[in-house]
Amino acid sequence: MKISLLSSELDASIIAASRIPRGYAAAAKKDRLDAVKLATYYARGLLRPIAVPTIEQESYRALVRRRKRIAESRGKIEQKTKGFLLASGFDEPDIIQKWSLAASADLTALDVPPQHHMALASMVREYLFMLSEDKMVRAEIRTVTKRMHPEPYKRLTSVVGVGETAATSFLAELFSPERFNRPEEVTSYLGLAPVVSQSGGSTARARIRPVGQKRLRGILVEAAWQWTWRDPEAKELYNRHFAKHGIGQKTIVAVAHKLAIKLWRLAMDTPPASMGDAASRARSA
Repeated sequence: MKISLLSSELDASIIAASRIPRGYAAAAKKDRLDAVKLATYYARGLLRPIAVPTIEQESYRALVRRRKRIAESRGKIEQKTKGFLLASGFDEPDIIQKWSLAASADLTALDVPPQHHMALASMVREYLFMLSEDKMVRAEIRTVTKRMHPEPYKRLTSVVGVGETAATSFLAELFSPERFNRPEEVTSYLGLAPVVSQSGGSTARARIRPVGQKRLRGILVEAAWQWTWRDPEAKELYNRHFAKHGIGQKTIVAVAHKLAIKLWRLAMDTPPASMGDAASRARSA
């Protein structure tokens, strides 16, 4: 019989295996020794528990991630269809660039041999199926978002360049933005925080470590491009960073870093303690 930790009265913490301290020297390894080591680390405060979403939050996140996978599948079908036409020597219809329902009809109406027509029709049916799935999942996401995050969603989409996909993905992946106390914690969680590497008298170098929320990080970078093109303040930020090193990829990551902090503050119903303390000190001064 399985017992859920949520329904039981046990005080349990979930620890990420990658965050457990490990010794460099080889030592004996047994279940008993590992249990003693973990208990010692936990008693000394060396193990930091990770946040666990509620059932409702996890369901919302699964729904948003499903939409992302459907979009990726649609893109793969489009590439396969174009590759099939190119390899078979058929001219690609001009309307196929937009991939609408009309484009699907034009594909099935192409004058091709029967064998090619069967394969092409199968690809079109697969694409139409993913299109209908995307429509249903998006409708459900809108319904759930209105119930769970009505106000945060409005604030996030008020940022220029942040649309439905970026806003719902941000809300789903962070699921409890108030658990972060500082902007550095948010950017580290998303994999957008620069990591400094320095030893002895060497010059410190900061780089982005590819960890954290990979899906959300990619969406934020795409939103950062839109933000840069449409918002003068973001454009100025981009130009300032680009003037330092002249690398567009590093620059847009820096803009995404700034955008993530902005969205985190907008996602919370109440400002973080540090922001509130700073505001009170400013008023008292």
